[in-house]
Amino acid sequence: MSLSSNTNGDYGRRDYWDQRYENDEEFEWCKEYSVLKPLLVEHVNPQDAILILGCGNSELGSEMYNDGFQNITNIDFSSVVISKMKTKYPFMKWITMDMLNLDFPNATFNIVIEKATLDVLFVNEASPWSVSDEVSANMNKVLSSVSKILKPGGKFLSITFAQPHFRTKLYKEHWSNCTYSTFGSGFHYYFYVSRHN
Repeated sequence: MSLSSNTNGDYGRRDYWDQRYENDEEFEWCKEYSVLKPLLVEHVNPQDAILILGCGNSELGSEMYNDGFQNITNIDFSSVVISKMKTKYPFMKWITMDMLNLDFPNATFNIVIEKATLDVLFVNEASPWSVSDEVSANMNKVLSSVSKILKPGGKFLSITFAQPHFRTKLYKEHWSNCTYSTFGSGFHYYFYVSRHN
């Protein structure tokens, strides 16, 4: 099966991902761990409890684990990919869960990471300048839940295609401190760090 979707809207459908994960090997959105590592190690400690949203079949979690970050929980709404990854990497936690319905106690994690997972909420939008009420509500739901499940002093790390003038204001509705940096040559990606002061 092709790595590409027929339409961007497919990226929001669970059945599309289930079918894709039946056949695909690992795929990395927004660069691989070796590129992200210098950014991540500034903010993540080996003892941190880490949640990866929408893990897919990325090697991010396993490579972080091999680098000493061994308290990692991975979630994805595709039971197909969770089953495969649980078999491949049984030393980490794998849970079938939709980021729109995060089911963890408050103050569970030191770090929550998303790598192009939130971008899928915007795939049906005609313009990033004018976001629909549904997308705004879904984004608010995810970010509000992430804020609650972070421990005091915890950080939300967002790795994305989304430019700061679209994304920063959304994060600042939930965290008092939001900074970003760019990475990648040619095509730039964005690394956001959100936390409470």
